[in-house]
Amino acid sequence: MTAQTQAVLTEALNLPPVDRAGIIEQLLASFDVVSRRTVDELWATESESRLHAFDRGVINSVSLQTARARINSK
Repeated sequence: MTAQTQAVLTEALNLPPVDRAGIIEQLLASFDVVSRRTVDELWATESESRLHAFDRGVINSVSLQTARARINSK
């Protein structure tokens, strides 16, 4: 890893979790389109699974405020 790359990584790791996730998303999008489609399909499947679990009462929801607080506490 070059010094410049290490500096970018160090700076990125100091960002809030939501901002780091945004950077990850953009970096992943810069790769192979076929791979990206696969990732998107897997996330769609996972989202549907979670929605069905919620509908069955297997999992509960939390407020956006609670979710953000949990994300930012890590």
